[in-house]
Amino acid sequence: MNATRVLLSLALGIAFAVAPRPVGAVDGSDPCATACLAAAKEAVGACDETAADAAACAERLRAAVESCVQERCAPLICEDRCEALARRVHGRCLEAGIVEDRCDALAKEIHERCLRANCDPTAPTCERKCLGAGLALFQECIAAGGGPEECAAKARASVASCIDECTPEPPTCADRCRSFAEERLTACRAAGGTEEECTADARAAHERCVTLHCTPPPGCEDRCAARAANAERACLTWGGGADRCAAFARRVLARCTARFCDGPPPPERCALACELRAQQLLAKAPDDARTCWRSRRAFLRCVRYACAD
Repeated sequence: MNATRVLLSLALGIAFAVAPRPVGAVDGSDPCATACLAAAKEAVGACDETAADAAACAERLRAAVESCVQERCAPLICEDRCEALARRVHGRCLEAGIVEDRCDALAKEIHERCLRANCDPTAPTCERKCLGAGLALFQECIAAGGGPEECAAKARASVASCIDECTPEPPTCADRCRSFAEERLTACRAAGGTEEECTADARAAHERCVTLHCTPPPGCEDRCAARAANAERACLTWGGGADRCAAFARRVLARCTARFCDGPPPPERCALACELRAQQLLAKAPDDARTCWRSRRAFLRCVRYACAD
């Protein structure tokens, strides 16, 4: 349930609360919203629909509930949580007497950092951890009575220091194959090849590299999944607990895919000759699974003996 739905259900609950029948409850599936309504009733008092100020009382009750929900009830949707955090920061900022333009900028910064830390799966893992730690530091500082700008400055310094210590994430298999193809293109041009010949050679080298190193053999992942399922069933049969057997199955699946489905990494400089030899084998029948398997094995054996330290 997102914040809008929560507030809608609360509004309905408030409407019932001022009616003569003693309903006084909202959607029971949200304990936080229910607690906010109860707290608001206690703070504001019961509203008598026959009183002259019944409408004003209902509005005070609604405002109290809305404030409580925004302050205490975190929405389940990631983006909504970040938006709620930004609203709280904006409110605290204005309360501290800071000009509205500055508060708008601060709330926007918090919102963007929150989204990248919690809602953006493409952000590097280390950066996400640093941003998350910075947001936690900011909120702890605010809770301790710090000013919004002072706390934001501490959080920025912490995040910057943390990100400086992040090691760059290793390139993906496809990235390394792309680099290999670019090296082939450069070498071909240096040797006097035409642009058309060199481009075709580099493109073919990239495709063979991806096939050789980044594409699991057909059916391999399904076979590993079946092996893991069998391992889990055997574990349960012999009296293992459900959690323990599930963890055991995950380890079996990881070992199986690492051994049989993940191709060797694209070549480093010492393995260039091995790569070229394996690609020559693969070029004879690129669509044949057995040829692909032989090419992988040839590459691994060559690297083992030619590139061992």
